[in-house]
Amino acid sequence: MNNNQNKLNDIITDYQKICIAFSGGVDSTLLLYLASRLRLVIAVMIDGVMVPREDIKNAENFAHSLDNVTLVKVPFDPLTIKEFKNNTKDRCYFCKKALFNQIIKTAKDYNCDVIFDGSNLDDLSDYRPGLKALEELNIVSPFIEADFNKELIYNLSNLYELPTKNKPSSACLASRIPTGEEVTAQKLKKIEEGEKFLKQYGFKQLRLRLLNPNSGYIEILREDFPLFEHSKGEIVQGLSNLDIKIEESPHEYKQGAMNGKR
Repeated sequence: MNNNQNKLNDIITDYQKICIAFSGGVDSTLLLYLASRLRLVIAVMIDGVMVPREDIKNAENFAHSLDNVTLVKVPFDPLTIKEFKNNTKDRCYFCKKALFNQIIKTAKDYNCDVIFDGSNLDDLSDYRPGLKALEELNIVSPFIEADFNKELIYNLSNLYELPTKNKPSSACLASRIPTGEEVTAQKLKKIEEGEKFLKQYGFKQLRLRLLNPNSGYIEILREDFPLFEHSKGEIVQGLSNLDIKIEESPHEYKQGAMNGKR
């Protein structure tokens, strides 16, 4: 066990009953696994239109497989938040604040001593307005306190054979829509269905960026461009069947590509 894990264990064992904001992503999955080995944990999973149904199902299955974990699903509608629906630059801040206020209520219902989230050191160098909301609400980010970066999180996920050990980084479905363009349930559903279709082609990382309700482009890693070209006709037709017209050449994947894009 390295110094980072020792430090993380010390943070976890400072509390008797822990609430974890659990999305089923790489970070929160590892955090839930490690915390559950030391303490009783309430895993709170937000269920809203910005989260793919497949991710919800996989997260549920994992949480139910762990001892010392109680999974609580909390319904959440981000489209009732003006800034989210209007897709302002600070959309994530307002959504995160409302979302974590729901988690705080649940944590109080279950008499938890603390709320953890899975933010890590790499998040501090990215544009993450949601981190401001976490700070304002006194949410604890143990990975940051224990100096965990994304590489270490993936290494430990592989060590413990977690189902997310090869899972690409994911983000809210609204991140596929340009800043300033309205977010609707229909757009989010279309993005979800389009990306589900695209996953069958084995791209290591992908985003379906929606420029308007019926058209957009695909972002993948440059190393996967030949994979796209091999099945381009099938991909273009398949997305067309979902009423999504895409540019016939992919773009290189870039995290946060829609931030500020109009």
